[in-house]
Amino acid sequence: MLEDLFNDDYCVYPKGGVLELTEKDPGSKLRQVTVRGVPEGALALRLDTGDLGYFLRHGAGERRCCDYILIVYEGERQHLIFLEMKSEHFEMRRVREQFLGAECAVAYCEAVLERFHEAPEFFGAFERRYFVVHRSRSIQKRTTRPRKNPYLENCPHDAHRYPFARSDNPQIPLRALVGP
Repeated sequence: MLEDLFNDDYCVYPKGGVLELTEKDPGSKLRQVTVRGVPEGALALRLDTGDLGYFLRHGAGERRCCDYILIVYEGERQHLIFLEMKSEHFEMRRVREQFLGAECAVAYCEAVLERFHEAPEFFGAFERRYFVVHRSRSIQKRTTRPRKNPYLENCPHDAHRYPFARSDNPQIPLRALVGP
């Protein structure tokens, strides 16, 4: 059903379990991110290609959107992964606005699915995750001790940061994005 909803110019499909996500901004230092272990049937929706909400003013960030939304079906679990790619320096306030704008795009898609395709609350059962993938000059050492599940309290105002040391093409396993 989603294949019929979205324009192909905005869709990225996995090839051999790999999603190649690219940043179109010529000034960006982080140009590509590879997500591995992506099941067939998944879809990455590219949202930074146009001006969503072109009929709105530029008030509080209503026209901003994150780079990608990954739509992943993994057995019984379904995921919406909001992904923003950033260089080393960025303002978290602007990233929050981009995530909120992407949530509005999802709400619009859900309204279209309900009204025109008789699929109410299509994304209602999807687990939502918010990630900022960014370059970092140094990476903090990660603890080996298990922590409380960080995926339970994820929201646009508290997005996970996924830093990478200087790398031309960071590799992210899907498991790191969807959680256990």
